[in-house]
This record gives sequence, C-alpha cells and structure tokens, in this order.
Amino acid sequence: MICEAISGDGTVLPPMVILSGVLNQRRWYTSTNIPDDTLIALSDTGYSNDDISLGWLAHFERFTSRRKTGAYRLLLLDGYGSHCTKQFIDYCDRYNIIPFCFPPHTTTSPPWQKTLPSQLWLYGHIT
Repeated sequence: MICEAISGDGTVLPPMVILSGVLNQRRWYTSTNIPDDTLIALSDTGYSNDDISLGWLAHFERFTSRRKTGAYRLLLLDGYGSHCTKQFIDYCDRYNIIPFCFPPHTTTSPPWQKTLPSQLWLYGHIT
C-alpha cells in the first residue's frame, strides 16, 4: 500500500509504503531506486494500524514543519480509526496540527470526487 500526501500549495510529501510481512529485511529495499526520504512500514496485514499511523504522522511533521507559514497546519484525513486515537490526537496537539477527518467511505470511491479538496482543485467540481 502506498500512502501519499500533497500540500495545499501543490508540494508532494515523500510517500509511505506499507509492506506486508512480519520480518523486516532492510536489504531488500535499501539498494533500490526508492528515495531515501520514503517511509517504509511493515504490517502483518499490509494495511495501516495505530503504530503505522503515528509513524506517518511523525513523517508528516518532519516534512511540513519547516514549510509552515503560521502556527498551525491543517491535516485532511479519511475517517480511518487509527486517525482518531488518543495518541494520534495528542501528537497533533503537541505539534499544532489540526486533524480534520472526512466521513467514512467518502475518500475512496465516488462520492470522493465531490468531497476531497485536492480533487476539486485538480479536476474542478465533478458532477
């Protein structure tokens, strides 16, 4: 699974790649063309979980903190449960990140076309 993020000014943050497995073999992906700033996460299911979400949040903090223009950053998220844990919210509070979660099932298939700001910006309002 690949998780991507784009800033409001169009800057693309380095992605996170979630690999399915239980044993991390760094040598499998350290001598590749994968950029060094790509976050690699390992999950037994191949999907995100609470720990991986926190790791991605730290990745987001690292790559957006030096670019922020005000005191706060707005982070638009899907309604995945790992984005609503106490640890996730506490991390956001500590680093002045305002998390905004879209309702469940509105970011992965139409109706996302009418919901996500990035889609409205890229394609205009799709009817």
